[in-house]
Amino acid sequence: MSAVRALLVLVLVGAIAVGPGAVASPGDDEGGVLRATEAETTSASDEALATNEWAKVDTPPQSFALRKRPPRLGRIVPPLPERLVPKIAPVRRVTMAFSGDMIPHGAVTRQAQANAGGSGYDYLPMLEHIAPFIERADLAICHLESPLSATSSNLSGYPQFNAPRELAEGVAAIGYDGCSLASNHSFDRRESGVIETVDVMEDSGLGSAGMSRTPDEAADPQIYQANGISVAHLSFTYSLNGFRLPAGKDYLVDLIDPDVIEQRAAEARSAGAQIVVVSMHWGDEYRSTPSRYQDDLANRLMAHPDIDLIVGHHAHVVQPIEKRGRANDPGVVVFGMGNFLSNQSSACCITATQDGVIVMVTFTETKRGQFEFTSGCIEPTWVDRSDYTILPASGPDRAAPEASVARTRSTMGSAGAFDQGFASTCAR
Repeated sequence: MSAVRALLVLVLVGAIAVGPGAVASPGDDEGGVLRATEAETTSASDEALATNEWAKVDTPPQSFALRKRPPRLGRIVPPLPERLVPKIAPVRRVTMAFSGDMIPHGAVTRQAQANAGGSGYDYLPMLEHIAPFIERADLAICHLESPLSATSSNLSGYPQFNAPRELAEGVAAIGYDGCSLASNHSFDRRESGVIETVDVMEDSGLGSAGMSRTPDEAADPQIYQANGISVAHLSFTYSLNGFRLPAGKDYLVDLIDPDVIEQRAAEARSAGAQIVVVSMHWGDEYRSTPSRYQDDLANRLMAHPDIDLIVGHHAHVVQPIEKRGRANDPGVVVFGMGNFLSNQSSACCITATQDGVIVMVTFTETKRGQFEFTSGCIEPTWVDRSDYTILPASGPDRAAPEASVARTRSTMGSAGAFDQGFASTCAR
């Protein structure tokens, strides 16, 4: 073989070993060695990765070798047997809805009769617009400020009320679970009125608090099962409009007495209640600011470990919401929820008496197994006196007037509720 042919063979062998695109490295001319460029290194790496061939790349002895590390694989841990997998209990919570005074003034009762075509009484047209909010709650409680007639007879409005049984039936039909009954009108129909009222509530499938037919019934707290959580409801009133309960029958209507309220709350807790709600018929009529009496009583009751929530009535106008009580576990006081259904307006009283509200509160179980307030909202309402329909602020077709909504939000948020976990609307 000639020298020229030998040289050509040597060049070709070197080119094949290094691969296409190789160039002579400066200073290597004398040894006749070619090194792979950086571009080739990347290409060879990619090809090795794609083919999963983690091999040494052949080069002449003087050049470097291309190597690839295999990918680092995480430890493969076999799944635990099902019996060893920790069980995480779901978070337990309950959402409750409360609303203001339902007062069956004569005009309201006549409208219910007209809704029924003159035969009986139909309250559903008045209530249907607020039904979606009531249905969303795990527990919904109304406040009925009147006795009920079992036969829908001998009906009357102000000053001594007696409402048809259909009012309770309408309340139940839209999703309420019960009502507070203790008010200054609870004894308008004396003892027989108390008995008939509780009978009607029971017949309508509703729970009740504040009125009792017997001493045993009074001693047995009203406890609801809501979303698997036991909620006790108590109800008290400041007076009976001058009437006195018969001697030995103070069980008929529950009157406000701080010592009694605390005792009843403790008894409810001992009976299994995980949350205790107290309805209070208190305050000064037509005054949106809580009275000194309300303020002092709220401070005392909310310091008690067995009282979690106070909801107020009677003022006929809305009052503020505020967190009160224990430093590490404050409860909530809803001082007043206005009129939910009534004939009051500026014609007799003040403009704000047409305003009401639905207050929704959520309590959530803590790691200690107790329930604490975690969130809430208000849905302002307004009574349209043209047909006594209760209109929510966020009604899809008919809604409460903006002026009414603004009044309610301003008052109810005036003690900081909207900075303490409450939203100014319950609309979704």
